[in-house]
Amino acid sequence: MFGGFFRNRVVKMRTARMRCPALLLFILVSVGNCFQEFEKRPPPVVFVPGDGASIIEGHVNKMAVAAGCQVYNGWFRLWLNLKLLMPGNLPCTVNYWRMMFDANTNTSHTIPGVETRVPGFGTAYAIEYMDPSWAAYFMGNVGADAHALVEELLQHGYVRDTSITGAPYDFRLTMASQKLYFRKLRALVEWTYKQNGNLKVALIGHSLGGLYTTWFLNHQSQSWKDKFIDCFISVSTPWGGSIEALQSIVSGFNFRQSEIDSFVVRKAQQTFESNYLLLPNPNVWPKATAFVATDERNYTASRADITHLVEKLQMSPDMYHYVLDTNAKWRRGVMPPHPGVTTFCLYGAEITTGHALYYSGHDLIHDQPILSNTIGDGSVGHLSLSACREWDLKDRQIELKGIGHVQMIQHKKAIDLITKILFRNISR
Repeated sequence: MFGGFFRNRVVKMRTARMRCPALLLFILVSVGNCFQEFEKRPPPVVFVPGDGASIIEGHVNKMAVAAGCQVYNGWFRLWLNLKLLMPGNLPCTVNYWRMMFDANTNTSHTIPGVETRVPGFGTAYAIEYMDPSWAAYFMGNVGADAHALVEELLQHGYVRDTSITGAPYDFRLTMASQKLYFRKLRALVEWTYKQNGNLKVALIGHSLGGLYTTWFLNHQSQSWKDKFIDCFISVSTPWGGSIEALQSIVSGFNFRQSEIDSFVVRKAQQTFESNYLLLPNPNVWPKATAFVATDERNYTASRADITHLVEKLQMSPDMYHYVLDTNAKWRRGVMPPHPGVTTFCLYGAEITTGHALYYSGHDLIHDQPILSNTIGDGSVGHLSLSACREWDLKDRQIELKGIGHVQMIQHKKAIDLITKILFRNISR
């Protein structure tokens, strides 16, 4: 009896030994498949919006309310708010928008009695709409920003405020004036990384947001980027500036809305640091290129010419020099330093785009210019958009013909391209 017992135990032990390698192999294959599936998961996204694409809320002390202007109780949406852009409201709105520059401290601040803030940091809603009102929707959904992109990512398994987050900012300021913002952006990247099982994060920067994101990455250590950043997708970034920024300062830019008075909005636009940052970059364009032409003289993008132009407009050049000098410390040539992560440069192409302002027979200060045109994405010229060629991105520099500046985050073809990059269906 005992002999049979031991024989059975030996058989069971031999069978177990035979099964162990197969079981171990199964476990290893399963774990390997899990890791493969993990690696196939797309990176969570932090989206940095473009110029004018962040909501700004205002709070106005009653003592600061000009005669005839509405009194608001508490915080209200100052930008974008189509109601406040109507002719009767525009002068009051512009007064609340504008900034004051202190040359002693090199800082910009709102006028006395006005406070502003940017809501929704870390959320998806803050990057979906600039004006979420029904009025904006019925006027062609003009308040939409990255909503279509967010909706597409949701269809692919992304989750609002967890795997897709937004980093809005006060677009009136330049990067050098946003130290607190960049500390918050770094914390948001790290939070998004941890909330998604330690998956590296994809940064998407649209328009001015592309410059903001590049600045941010250039100020992080390589070890931090290696740990937290999957890739950087630059979309419609005006590396070499935009004629719209120049027009904002010289004659005012009315967002191509005829009911908005360009000269009224100019009063605020001349006080935004970002408009001086986005002036044509003389390192990108041919040095002799005249961007403003008058009967008296032509103005190129050189520091001397822009300084003369600003003074001609009866303004102090202090803010311009501050923006130029702080930016020059970062970008000494055509492009800033490479961000140090896998980078894609996407932009629209082959659309008629403003190039220069002509005032022949007109007054520089009191008349609107005639625009000459070039080719670009409708807002930014091709030479500016394509300056990322200096980074030698090869197949990761991609033009989409016929798609405009804002449409690069709204058009299905552009969104499909961004989605393919995130899901690694385009070569890294």
